[in-house]
Amino acid sequence: MKIDIYDIPNRNRTNTPTLTYCRKLIKDGIDPNTILEVYRGDILSMSVIVGEAAKLTVKEDPYSHFAKYEGSFFLDRPAKTPQQGPGLI
Repeated sequence: MKIDIYDIPNRNRTNTPTLTYCRKLIKDGIDPNTILEVYRGDILSMSVIVGEAAKLTVKEDPYSHFAKYEGSFFLDRPAKTPQQGPGLI
């Protein structure tokens, strides 16, 4: 799965847009084993496993480093399955 950093929803509301986006993907039912490639234009800036990245945040005390995300992000729930109905598979 590929996305440009500038296409990540609400990226200006967080200092960790890729990690936050991974938690959103998990909530939306994406397989946690999905690899997400994040680009800045034509340059690959980051490649992560969605489920692993969703478990992380960045702390600055006093230096920036990855730390365990303490919030809830639905990783313990099974992935959603497509629902049957008009226009849906």
